[in-house]
Amino acid sequence: MLDPPFRLWSSLSELRADYRTGTGEQRNVIFVGDVTINLNTQTSLAVRPTEGAEDRIELIAGEASFATPARAARSLVVLAADGRTIVQSGRFDVRFTAGVARSPVSVTCFEGAVRIERGPDVTDLQPGQRVRYDRSGLSEIAAVDPQVASEWQRGIVEFRGTPLGEAVDEINRYRPGRIILMNATLGQKQLSGRFRIDQMNEALLGLERAFGAKLQRLPGGIVLLS
Repeated sequence: MLDPPFRLWSSLSELRADYRTGTGEQRNVIFVGDVTINLNTQTSLAVRPTEGAEDRIELIAGEASFATPARAARSLVVLAADGRTIVQSGRFDVRFTAGVARSPVSVTCFEGAVRIERGPDVTDLQPGQRVRYDRSGLSEIAAVDPQVASEWQRGIVEFRGTPLGEAVDEINRYRPGRIILMNATLGQKQLSGRFRIDQMNEALLGLERAFGAKLQRLPGGIVLLS
């Protein structure tokens, strides 16, 4: 329960969350009356006690978009791993796919100004910018295409020259069961394409055609890709 193999089910902390979504599910919620939150698939959020003029919520796992009103009276703080994302007024995403390799926390700013704190490190984002952090600290600020970065909110997953191993990790977030990549060389091949979140089995067929991959289907939605 604490560390599910292949993330075939939710961890105990996710199950105890105040807001959560299952595989392939998305959900909109209102937090503290005026903060709009859009939860992506396999996402868990826990409400934390307020501190001074800050309302706090923790992203335990997954991805969520937050929108705060103009001239908000209180700051919103989103906790994820060992960092804090702070905004007075704006719109931003936080992503933390806990349990998946190569997955630091990433924060993307779409509107307003966003501050990220991790230990002694602090950085500020403007619209169209993203930063990541993990145990090694904060990354450099990177420019992003806001249209592509927000595709998941329109029910789309887009890959642009993404290594297949990383693409499979992402596809696994949206479909029941698990795709297991059996070929390391295949995992380095690059995938480009746009797929609907509710049609991820079509993405599997696309992998089969594009790379000449073999699919072996097992009970429970398990697929061996080689």
